[in-house]
Amino acid sequence: MDNMYHYTTTEQQIQKLKSQLLTFENEKIAAQILQTYGYYNIINGYRDPYIIREYDTKKYCPDVTFEQIFSLFMLDHEIRNAILLSMIDLEEHLRAVVADIIAEDFGSDYKKYLAKDNYRDRAVSNPRFRRNLILEGIRKTAECSNTQPIKYYREQHGIIPPWILLKGINFGTLVNYIRFFKSPQRNKLIKKLYGDVITDENIDEYKDFLSDTLFTCLEYRNLAAHGGRIYNYIPNTNIRYFNDSDTKKGLPQLLYILSQFKYQRPHSTLDSALIDALNNYCSAYPNDLKRIEASTGFTLYKEIQVWINPNSKKYHADQHCSGTQCTMRLEINMAKKLGYNACQRCCKKLL
Repeated sequence: MDNMYHYTTTEQQIQKLKSQLLTFENEKIAAQILQTYGYYNIINGYRDPYIIREYDTKKYCPDVTFEQIFSLFMLDHEIRNAILLSMIDLEEHLRAVVADIIAEDFGSDYKKYLAKDNYRDRAVSNPRFRRNLILEGIRKTAECSNTQPIKYYREQHGIIPPWILLKGINFGTLVNYIRFFKSPQRNKLIKKLYGDVITDENIDEYKDFLSDTLFTCLEYRNLAAHGGRIYNYIPNTNIRYFNDSDTKKGLPQLLYILSQFKYQRPHSTLDSALIDALNNYCSAYPNDLKRIEASTGFTLYKEIQVWINPNSKKYHADQHCSGTQCTMRLEINMAKKLGYNACQRCCKKLL
């Protein structure tokens, strides 16, 4: 078996990286980081932008540090958490809207609103997601789940309204359930989700767009929930736009499709988090700006944000440098104009 798959100690891992010309600002802290997050998760997941491959060997680009690779790992961690928060919000909203439509059209008894005749049958690529299997899975949740409040409604009322039952299924099941809506329910859903932009003339164009949007969101949600690398991820779902959008695939595409919903909080949550995360990273590693642009699909501006502390005349790349709680963020040139000087500890990459 290849030696690369043998167990290695943290010290051996650091020596291997040093032999590949990777430098360390603090080996002791690096060892703690490797023990906490794992060599594979950090190095194998995030080294590619900084690697030079020659034949069967690889070495790191000059001046690249372990701390820089770890910062990219943490950037991805922040983006992943923001996507999860955004998707959970969208999922909750979608459940409420779908439940309202189902209750209005088919009533509150799951035996009636889950009747297969209420839904269209259509071919799907994966037989696990056929109409009858999706409906049967939801029905089993109604009849067998011990999760509250589903169990309470089943035992105390004999019915389980859709706004209760749909809380007991996962996002993937919900998205596939929606796929089998007939035109009246699908049209209601589109109008509720997209608002006044929907007309009788353009509603058909939104049908494919909504389906692609939901499956794209499902991809991102599942990838984020399972700890996958996400900052440069390109979804498998191809968005069939209702216009001639030239939005780049990846995170810009995710932001765009969220921006089209009437309910804006999932978009604003993710947009704000991405701005903060990317600004913070590029403030610490401004030379990485082009790499991050190429990887994420965003066009970034070289506006370096720093933190200032009203009790000193230093600006910081790290908000919590030396335990300081900085209270205001400024563009670096503005901080300099106001008489702030760089912290020698955390601003080395900015100097």
